[in-house]
Amino acid sequence: MYKECAYSVCYFYDRKFFYSKYVYFPKYETEYIIYLLCGLLNNSNNKNNNQVIYDLCAGTGILGITAKILYYKYLVYCVDINKYAHQCVATNA
Repeated sequence: MYKECAYSVCYFYDRKFFYSKYVYFPKYETEYIIYLLCGLLNNSNNKNNNQVIYDLCAGTGILGITAKILYYKYLVYCVDINKYAHQCVATNA
């Protein structure tokens, strides 16, 4: 197994998230991805409630978790191969 890692704190869309030194640190520009996602989903003609969002290389899970908060009816998967990313996503969820 792996050791528990120390966390630092950042804020994204007015929500506190934790990240470790072993996981990609979210940048300010990352919020623009959520902005683009909102524009894409709000302008979509497909109003089907069984939509899926994938956060690939999730890292801290900031994008996937924020997408789930904004679009709670959507199924969201946060995927990463880094074991420390799994820990961060679980902590932030």
